[in-house]
Amino acid sequence: MKNQKGRNCLKLLTCVALLSGCAQIPKSAGFPDVQKIVRERTNYRVHWNRGTPEDEKISQTVKTLLSKEMTDKSAVQVALLNNRSLQAIYEDLGISQAEVVSAGQLRNPEIFGMARFPTRGDFGYNLEFEGAVDFLDFLMIPARKQLAEGQFKRAKLLVGNEVFRLVSEVQSAYYTAVAAKQLAGVRQEISKGAKSSFELSKRMYEAGNLSDLDLANQQGAYESARIEWAKAETEALSTRERLSTLLSLWGKDINWKVQNQLPAPPKNEMDLARLEALAVAQRLDLGAARQESETIAHALSIARQQGGIGSAEIGVSTERETHGG
Repeated sequence: MKNQKGRNCLKLLTCVALLSGCAQIPKSAGFPDVQKIVRERTNYRVHWNRGTPEDEKISQTVKTLLSKEMTDKSAVQVALLNNRSLQAIYEDLGISQAEVVSAGQLRNPEIFGMARFPTRGDFGYNLEFEGAVDFLDFLMIPARKQLAEGQFKRAKLLVGNEVFRLVSEVQSAYYTAVAAKQLAGVRQEISKGAKSSFELSKRMYEAGNLSDLDLANQQGAYESARIEWAKAETEALSTRERLSTLLSLWGKDINWKVQNQLPAPPKNEMDLARLEALAVAQRLDLGAARQESETIAHALSIARQQGGIGSAEIGVSTERETHGG
């Protein structure tokens, strides 16, 4: 009877060991919460590429946006759907949620087994099995889970902050690219005007109506205008490549077009005092920092509790003698 109970206890411990590693991580991994944060603050859409049929639809949406003249809003939308670095950051959500799942599980029990074979006498063999689990570990599960959930919440805030940081970078890069293109166009017109002026000066010089010095000055002005135009074209190309990098575009997709000039500045500007208060209340990185402080305080409390209690194990031991008893 005792051996039967021991075997039943060992089966129970084995089941606990197996079940503790079988919990699955939800596929969403908190991403719907990030989508909600973005949706509440902007009209943009975010998507996590995970090999689903929806990925192809997103790819087609990006191509459609790129086929039209790019605006600041369409540039941001392409980045949020296509930026590779942002896609990699989403993976942090899966890691953080895995920690939440792990925190809600019992640690694997310690199982020990041994077989001893007699050298003389009985022909049987002696078997011994032991199994134990940390009893206090079970009591600490709620505290550990609460700690992991705090870290998970912080991870979602940080991912949301990265989304908005990318929005800011793309908007800045877009306006810089448009401004560089507009400046290059102005420099081109100046160069054309300087060229026409230089050609007119050459005809006047050949007619004897212009001195050598005046002709040289006109030529110098023309060459200087050409150099400035070349510099502006180079800068326009550089800003264009910067924006393409943020949008994670390559190949034929880099042949996008932007507006020829910057839009007019807004007529009304937000009051600075109100802007500061809004930033303190809604900035996600500040929210993540506050959550981190709370999590650290909670972790310290758990460490103190565990340090004062120590550990206590509960388990079972069974042995079969060589004669079968």
